[in-house]
Formats: sequence, structure tokens, C-alpha cells
Amino acid sequence: MTRMVSATGPINLEFALGNDPSAKGVVRFLLLTAPVGPAIVLALFARNVVPEETAFGGSILLFVMQVAFALNLWLMQLGVAKLTDSRLEIRTRAGRHLYKWTDVADMRLKKLADLHATTRIWAAISGSDKERPFVEIKLRRSLRVGLLPGQFGTEIIGFPSFLFKTARLYLADPEAFIQAANPYLQR
Repeated sequence: MTRMVSATGPINLEFALGNDPSAKGVVRFLLLTAPVGPAIVLALFARNVVPEETAFGGSILLFVMQVAFALNLWLMQLGVAKLTDSRLEIRTRAGRHLYKWTDVADMRLKKLADLHATTRIWAAISGSDKERPFVEIKLRRSLRVGLLPGQFGTEIIGFPSFLFKTARLYLADPEAFIQAANPYLQR
């Protein structure tokens, strides 16, 4: 945890993000299977099913897109969560998430063992501890997807997701984050 105190304003707290175990498993899966798509396209070319221009361009495009998606997912796990008087700001290397405190209904510690089977499977693939806690943020309004890439939250300009009213936050020290965030929550 890093404390930043300004001479004229309130205290801002920053907490380092930890690795999301399900994202870690997905990144590993994407990188391991990246050559599969191009291999299938090239096999189709060898059987004269796909023309030469489509085969080589398509195989390169498939490979680059899969690696780029894995890189973006990995970069979303690197950053900090910052508590300010007006909002919770999560800054990653792939974008930012902004949540007004008035939009945050509750924050709780959860464990991977409490989640659905798919997340537990990805956690097992990545070798993560099922008892490792994370922060679940319950929102009063739906999560918005920003018009700019990498922007999410309730305090951005974008499209409402309508389905998602929770967010997960994987931190290096989730217990300290919950203690520091409790005074900010509007009840």
C-alpha cells in the first residue's frame, strides 16, 4: 500500500493489483494454443481448400490477434487501485476503471472456492490458491463499457452493460483495501 498526501487535500491511498487467477489461466491457454489456428488454416491450404493468399494472411492474422488479446488481458492485471474522496479508480496498463462511491453498494472479501466452476477450473489451470481472497464490488447501477478502449466503470461515458452489477478486484492485500475503503462507502 502506498500513501500519497497532498498539502491541501485529502489522503489518497493506492493498493497494488494482484494477478487474477482466471485471467492468468486464459492468458496461458491463449498463448499455448496460438499456433493451432494458423496450423489448421495452413493444413486447409495444403489440401487445396483455402487459396494461398487467404491461407498465409489468415494464419498470420489469427496468430497476431490471439497473442494481442492475451497481451491485453495480461496488461489489465498490472496496476493500482486508488481510493479518493470521490471515487475508486483502478489504473492498469491496458486502461482504467472508475467507480463513484455513490454507485458502490458494498465491498466484500470472497474466495475462489466460492465462485462458479468455470472460474475454479481456470484457477486450477493457472495453479492459483482457491483460498486466496479477492474483493467483490457490488454496484447500485450497471457497469458501463467506455467509448474509448480499456475504459470501464460507472463514472465514464459509454454503453451500459445492463447485465453486470458486480466487479472483481484482485489485490496484493485485499484485507487492507477493504478496511481502507469502508469509510468511503455510502450506506
